[in-house]
Amino acid sequence: TGPEEESLQAGLQAISADVHCHFHGWVDKEFLYQQLYPQADLFIHFAAWEGVTIAPREAMAHGVIPIISQFRGQAEEGQFVDEVNALTFPVGDTDCAVAAVARLLQSPAYAEKLSSAAIHSQLGPYSFDGAIATWHEACTHCLALPKRTGPYPVVQETLDGRLSRMGVPASVQSALRTLTGRPVLHQSPGSEWPTSSGLLTPEEQSELAKLSSSVPPR
Repeated sequence: TGPEEESLQAGLQAISADVHCHFHGWVDKEFLYQQLYPQADLFIHFAAWEGVTIAPREAMAHGVIPIISQFRGQAEEGQFVDEVNALTFPVGDTDCAVAAVARLLQSPAYAEKLSSAAIHSQLGPYSFDGAIATWHEACTHCLALPKRTGPYPVVQETLDGRLSRMGVPASVQSALRTLTGRPVLHQSPGSEWPTSSGLLTPEEQSELAKLSSSVPPR
């Protein structure tokens, strides 16, 4: 569901009178987990960028096969491996995505193989119980460490613009922008997140960029 829903429906109807496509709209968690995911065979994900791809992984846990774009960071995330538990395509290459759908339709045995691998990939530390156990282990480890003493590094909050150059704190800037109806216009996905603490060196930033744009594993 979204602003392009009507045009998408019209476009699908224009293809052929035999095309049947149902738009579920917004559904609750119970419908999603108990009816939609268990009945689905595959999904297509067209994102040019992603954060943590939770919804596709939930579908994979039900055996739904992902046909997913090679968004930046996909390889490093390691959740969607082409020809192993997913089929991937270059961002924006809809012809390649359609070809992947056709491939699954033409080879049920191959589709079953990917479906089983998709389920398996979400077990262990990626399951709910596994995630809780991993967090418990990490927190227990942290609590066992000796207490830190001495000064802590100060992270400076900064936003681009004239107010930052004037030395106005970021929290005050956000309040002023809200009051005046002039919010920060973020120029890239994730720029509103604290993705850079100010403590990274240029070399570390370059290394992270290389990792996130590496070629997805085959």
